[in-house]
Amino acid sequence: MTAASGDADDPREFTRHRDDVIAALGRLAEGTFARCDICGVQISDRRLRLAPAADRCEQHLLDRAPQTPAEPDTHADPTDQPDGAARHDEDGDRP
Repeated sequence: MTAASGDADDPREFTRHRDDVIAALGRLAEGTFARCDICGVQISDRRLRLAPAADRCEQHLLDRAPQTPAEPDTHADPTDQPDGAARHDEDGDRP
């Protein structure tokens, strides 16, 4: 490991890296290697050169788990309401 990728003396870092490689080998065997676990898009060659065990595309790099329709969208704009939904004016009162 290099200094840029973490502390080479930290056994937790080694274990995490080992687990990432094992998971990547599993994706290779399943035929899903180089596909984003979130959206299924092909992971770019550039990203794979930087992180060969990558399981997320650049767009989903920071996502920890796929969102299911049952989960609330935490990235949604709270002011974005469907048409006809009750809205609040700038004072917080309903119109």
